[in-house]
Amino acid sequence: MNVNSTPPSPGSSIGVGLSNGDGDANGNGSDSNMGAGAYRDYSKITAASSSTCNDDYESDPPKEQPFPVKLHRILSNPEYSDIVSWLPHGRSWRVLKPKVFEEKVIPLYFRHSKFASFMRQVNGWGFKRM
Repeated sequence: MNVNSTPPSPGSSIGVGLSNGDGDANGNGSDSNMGAGAYRDYSKITAASSSTCNDDYESDPPKEQPFPVKLHRILSNPEYSDIVSWLPHGRSWRVLKPKVFEEKVIPLYFRHSKFASFMRQVNGWGFKRM
C-alpha cells in the first residue's frame, strides 16, 4: 500500500482495501498482497450460501413496531371493522366506537390502554383531524 505524507487535495479520495485472501476488497479474483481474514464483502453473498453469517439478531427479542405499522395492522384487521375502519375513499380512517376501541383493541397493540394516549400518538405522528 502506498501512503503519502501530504494530505489529499480537495476532490480526491483515498481508498484502503483489505481482503480475506479469497479475492480483492470487492470479493473478486485473488489478491496475494493483502492480509488474511481482515475483510469480507457480504454484499455478494446470499443468506442461503453463507454458513458463517452472524445470526445472533434472530435470538434478540422482537423490536416494537412503529406506530403507523400498528395502526395499519389494526385498520387491516376485519375483526375490528365495526370499531375502527377506513373511510370509503381510503385516504382516512375513523374510530367508530371509541369506548370499545379503548377496551378491546388498544391493549392488544400498545403498552397503554387509554384512548387519550392513542390520540396523542396519532397527533404526534402528524395525522390531521378531518
